[in-house]
Amino acid sequence: MKKHFFSGGKQFFNIKPLTLISVFITRDGTIVSGDSLATISFWDPRTCTMTQYIKSHASDILALTSNEAGTVIFSAGVDRNLIQYKQVNKTMNKNKGHERKKWVACGERRNHSHDIKSIALFEKRPIDALVTGGKLSFLFLLFFF
Repeated sequence: MKKHFFSGGKQFFNIKPLTLISVFITRDGTIVSGDSLATISFWDPRTCTMTQYIKSHASDILALTSNEAGTVIFSAGVDRNLIQYKQVNKTMNKNKGHERKKWVACGERRNHSHDIKSIALFEKRPIDALVTGGKLSFLFLLFFF
């Protein structure tokens, strides 16, 4: 959060420092990070550069997980939200047919009354289960069919 202070016609900035809190690597090697500025970032493992970021939380992101294929990611944190991201193909140039993969936030759920500190995903067809844990020693089990 930026705070602006004015003093004698000069403007000073007090910027909250960035802290990486959670890191996850998908099956294809994409590095995913969650930070103290409520941003989930996607990194190219070959060039070590950020390819995309999404600010979808209101507070620190404490936990990340992915499905086995690495095409769906879940994030959770201090704001008690569990957010789902999916990978989609985006055409950059219609004439050349160049496509790149892009992540989009596609679902949100709030079950906890306090921080969500951990996430685990279990995939065993026909039922997939996502388990979240938080401050009050409660586990929430969500089923995906």
